[in-house]
Amino acid sequence: MQYRPNAFRPLALVCLILNGCSANGAVNTPSPLPIAKVAATPIQGKTSIVAVPANPVGHVQPVYISIANGTDSPMLESSGEIFALGADGNRVPALPPEEAAHQAGGSAGLASSVETAAAYSAPAAAGGAATAAVGSAVSGGGSILSGSLIGSAVGLVMGAGTGLYQAHAAAEVRAQEQIQSLSLKPITIPPNGTESGYVFFPLGEYQKVQAVLGDTEAGSAITVSGNITR
Repeated sequence: MQYRPNAFRPLALVCLILNGCSANGAVNTPSPLPIAKVAATPIQGKTSIVAVPANPVGHVQPVYISIANGTDSPMLESSGEIFALGADGNRVPALPPEEAAHQAGGSAGLASSVETAAAYSAPAAAGGAATAAVGSAVSGGGSILSGSLIGSAVGLVMGAGTGLYQAHAAAEVRAQEQIQSLSLKPITIPPNGTESGYVFFPLGEYQKVQAVLGDTEAGSAITVSGNITR
């Protein structure tokens, strides 16, 4: 039987593309952003802050921050008025969530969602199944060189690629929603109230956090500082 090496190249390319899609789906699973099991406790007559860092993601340092208002006045809080302090004492402002996601390499890198992770890994399974289907056809014998088989294989590649793109797009949207739900939101903290959430800083070595709060009744600002507890 005459050997025709060039006829196998399209199918080899199919397998490489599908395996590439599979690997891409596995690599891009989101990094976990855990919910810290800490919260600041209101202390009579004082404001207090607790800060716990998570693992860095890309060029971003997430810090879980909890602010407690033990005064008799509502306190206006905004992540734009929260700063990280390094050993030199310089204040580094927090990043907006959208910018943090960009510097982290995508929203999924900041979000913690089992559903999102599943959406990212699904295309990998689909790619593996498609590759197996091509492999079965190859083992079938002479039909490997038929145009219909190659066309079907190319169709599998296109289908897997489309599914991969759609899954990543859907996962990115869900991850953005997760970031918004996990982030510390601008809000008025009532007397004896506590607000908590993630604030994102540029990657660096920080020892303290500082929050500038607005006293809505006195019409003035107060500053509360605390150590970053590891």
